[in-house]
Amino acid sequence: MKRLSTVCTMVLLFVAGPALAQAPTYQFAEAGTKNFVSEITIVPGEQISLDLYLSHVGAPQYSGGAWIDFTASTTRISYVSGGRCLNDSSEGCTGPWQENAGIFLNEPDGAGTAVYAVGNLDGSAPDVDGDLIVGTLTLECIAEGDVTVDLILIPEVITWTPLNESAVVPGSLLIHQGGAPECDVNNNLCDDGIGCTDNICDAGTCVYPPNDSICDDGLFCTGDEFCDPVNDCQSAGNPCVPPDACDEGSDACLGGDRDGDGILDASDNCPDTPNPLQEDTYPPRGNNIGDACDCESDFDCDGDVDAGDVATFLGDFGRFQFNNPCSNENQCNGDGECDTDVDADDLEKFLEDFGRFPFNNPCPACEVGNWCVYGPDDDNDNDGIPDTDDNCPTHYNPNQEDHYPPQGINRGDACDCECDFDCDGDVDAGDVNSLLTDFGRSTLNNPCTNESPCNGDVDCSRGVDAHDVSKCFEDFGRSQFNNPCPACAAGDWCVYP
Repeated sequence: MKRLSTVCTMVLLFVAGPALAQAPTYQFAEAGTKNFVSEITIVPGEQISLDLYLSHVGAPQYSGGAWIDFTASTTRISYVSGGRCLNDSSEGCTGPWQENAGIFLNEPDGAGTAVYAVGNLDGSAPDVDGDLIVGTLTLECIAEGDVTVDLILIPEVITWTPLNESAVVPGSLLIHQGGAPECDVNNNLCDDGIGCTDNICDAGTCVYPPNDSICDDGLFCTGDEFCDPVNDCQSAGNPCVPPDACDEGSDACLGGDRDGDGILDASDNCPDTPNPLQEDTYPPRGNNIGDACDCESDFDCDGDVDAGDVATFLGDFGRFQFNNPCSNENQCNGDGECDTDVDADDLEKFLEDFGRFPFNNPCPACEVGNWCVYGPDDDNDNDGIPDTDDNCPTHYNPNQEDHYPPQGINRGDACDCECDFDCDGDVDAGDVNSLLTDFGRSTLNNPCTNESPCNGDVDCSRGVDAHDVSKCFEDFGRSQFNNPCPACAAGDWCVYP
């Protein structure tokens, strides 16, 4: 909610004297215009400049003047400047203006008084509407409250000639707080820019009460929400005090969360190792021990991965589909991904845990039962996809990702050799040379096209860059004896738009 500015409203009311049809009258217009005004609104500190007219004048004038008096309100309104006009005989007084000069006197009778007199209008005639401009006045609203400024002829000093003094209707300027209403119920212009407040027009004034219900997100663990009329919706924050953790499902503070990953210890598959996503992909069917803390290679279940486990691993290393494959009847030590072999991928996984022991990231208790449960004969990689439908039948890939090339080639990322350019079943030095031939081509330098394809534009980005090199080197060294490449896909690798 924004604090409202106090406004000062100038209401220019000309109170008629003796009833005379179209009697000569003082009127105010916005400075530089002939837009007569009866009400003007300004805020404290703002100035308003007005031109003073003598209206309904039927004949040329030679002299005249007025007395300005707001002595009762000098703490609320301030005189800034004024001016009189000495005419050059043209129709309607147009200048030159003389600010605070000649017989224009500021405060001749104390604060809040001013007098101007037109010494010589030189017979200036009114304009075609009968209006004659004779002076200017600038005032400033300095405080709230009602103010009255009287404009009368200068008693016994100077009168309008040939008008006589009694023929001119005096004027009164009323300045008051408020003025035109800020809003109305049919045209609500209220808006404080705060999303959680209600914009209400109350008796012409905008009010912005906070509405806490707008902020309620319906969640327990974010705490109570409330509307701050300055900073919008705010929250008291997590209602649970550590080590208790907030459980959104039960709207309660439960147990503890030692590793601070947002999963309560009772439900955490790695209670001492942060793993908010609870990944459990080894073995592929899961074993309720998260990948973040599991020791896939603690074969003897003694809480560490040491030299004894190395010997056990090496005993099965090299088994694969055509060389004593792993099976339910003949398990392998080290087939971490349960793809019926123990190969370089499994060695990499083994080395991740090597050196763990009771005083250095100890292994959790072993899971009882066989590590791998292999599928039927028609699913050699045990990923749940029958070989006839599997885009990598000898590589475990249950999600069947096929991102390279972007349009897919029905060969999964898990087994494809993106950089077997000569289709000889391996990625070797010859393929590296082919890659380097096109390395550096880009959208700005000989871009790859359907007519001029590139060796190595793995992601079909029209160039061969560091990302493509990195992807190719993932497969470098594959051969018929080490994770052989599948047969090349027929057709162009990339199809550019």
